[in-house]
Amino acid sequence: MTSLRHDPYNSSKTPNPQHDLTRNQIEAREIAMGHSEDHFGERSTHKTAAKAAQDHEDYEARKEHSNSGSNTHGGKGHPIWQLPNGLPTRRTTPSTSPPPFLPPKPSPSNMNVLTTALLLVASLAHHAAALPQVAEEKVYPRASSGCGKSKWPTDFTHYRFGLKSSGKERSYSYHVPADYDKNRAYPVVVGFHGSSSVGMFFELDTKMSGAPYGVDKIIVYPNGLGGSWAGPTYHTSSTVQEDIQFIADLVADIKTQICVDENKVFAAGMSNGGGFIGTLACDPLGSTLFKAYASHSGAFYTDVNGPDNNCNPSPAALPIPLLEIHGVSDKTVPYEGGQGDGGPEPAILEWLDWWVKRNGCDGKSEENLFNGEVQHLSWKCGSVKGGLQHYKVKKLGHCWADTDINLSQISVPQGPTVIKASEIIMQFFDSLK
Repeated sequence: MTSLRHDPYNSSKTPNPQHDLTRNQIEAREIAMGHSEDHFGERSTHKTAAKAAQDHEDYEARKEHSNSGSNTHGGKGHPIWQLPNGLPTRRTTPSTSPPPFLPPKPSPSNMNVLTTALLLVASLAHHAAALPQVAEEKVYPRASSGCGKSKWPTDFTHYRFGLKSSGKERSYSYHVPADYDKNRAYPVVVGFHGSSSVGMFFELDTKMSGAPYGVDKIIVYPNGLGGSWAGPTYHTSSTVQEDIQFIADLVADIKTQICVDENKVFAAGMSNGGGFIGTLACDPLGSTLFKAYASHSGAFYTDVNGPDNNCNPSPAALPIPLLEIHGVSDKTVPYEGGQGDGGPEPAILEWLDWWVKRNGCDGKSEENLFNGEVQHLSWKCGSVKGGLQHYKVKKLGHCWADTDINLSQISVPQGPTVIKASEIIMQFFDSLK
């Protein structure tokens, strides 16, 4: 029987038959513990329960053997078992270390402490559950009755038909933002189309429903009867008061449809719709419906020969924040005023002067933008800085100002301009607290 060689560093010691293993014993033991040879003659090891038990048995045997001082390196309890070719199979941990797979047993005192702590936590949880619970309540900033109602789909324009107003059926559409939250009150912008048009055209032309304008606002697009709004002589489908009442009914209706911040409802319009912005601002009811008003290329048929004419805004609404954008090259609604398709129209600078007086504005400022292509006028009205503003654009015809081509520019025809009207209008609304 061939025995294993001893550690070469301790070769002078005499083998101990009680602790030395033969090759056959080693191979038998390794087979039992899951060692096998692969097709390339290399050993692969698979940890098994039998091997774990054998490791523990070997550990105890080596521990007892090391205490006797034999077959160790320097007699310090670090035995090295070797095969006949001199390669060690493994190096064990020092004899003073406990087996890693034997956890210490908990003492009775530790168990008592743990049990007491668990009972204390359970008791506290029980008493906390018995305390009066305060329900979480959402607070909305001037929230409408439409808050809390789901609206699907989002990033989508919904249509509302059959709204009864002054005995007539009226309609409008409204765009819901992509990330609409039913518990968040949103600002609203109501956009008024021009003559011979509908709300859908205004939506496409201004791009207000898209980013960045419509991501945090509800944009509403009412439809005028017969494709226009009351005021010019060519409109016969409704009276001024009927159209104003329709907008009052629309604002009340949209507040029930969706979550609206009632303190942030605004109005904007183009051409005939821009002139209707002035009609609303001059009316006792219309002047109370919106926080601010923005007109683009406005045809102000109902506000001529001012300021002391039929313009009669609610005193509680004054000063009324107003913004007007107009092109010097506009041939449909001339900047200098005159006879329009639906009657006489005021010159834009005269119309602005009337609103300076009505709003009690002062502190006029002027600035030239884009190398003089745009002139920006601004007044402070009461405590509102920039409460009245105007953008005079030299090379702009009767179309919506945009740096990208749009439908109304094609109809003029003309190309893009140096400013974005939608951006200017939204910034004007956002500046008002």
